[in-house]
Amino acid sequence: MEAALVMHRRSIGAREDDLLAAVDHATDGEGALSDFHVSDVERLPLKRLYEFDDIGAWAEWAPGELKAMRARERHEALVHYRGEDFAVLAETWTEKTVPPVAIVIFPPDSDLASGVGDGRGRISVAIGMGWKTMPVVFLT
Repeated sequence: MEAALVMHRRSIGAREDDLLAAVDHATDGEGALSDFHVSDVERLPLKRLYEFDDIGAWAEWAPGELKAMRARERHEALVHYRGEDFAVLAETWTEKTVPPVAIVIFPPDSDLASGVGDGRGRISVAIGMGWKTMPVVFLT
């Protein structure tokens, strides 16, 4: 059964490592991926992501700030933010090719907080590049 779930998640574009990281982050390491339903990938307006988390508290760049930089300056900013490997990867992303972020939604009566479980770096890049949309999966 788990292999079938992994194949399904890959077919919809969600990376298994991202889903596992989202669950780990949202449950403080106390949950399992099998406890959640994973939605298909949806493309949401970037401004809608603020409904799910306090993005302004952790976003690295202002809207369009990265896009306005020269390539070398942008690369250095990305390296400073998350290291060389992240910078090289982020420079390959476009609004259409960035992997989806994972948003974890708990029931209203839960003691756990809903929010972005994995993808803060991708969201920061999207904001900095001035993108209008972001692919997401929901874990409910």
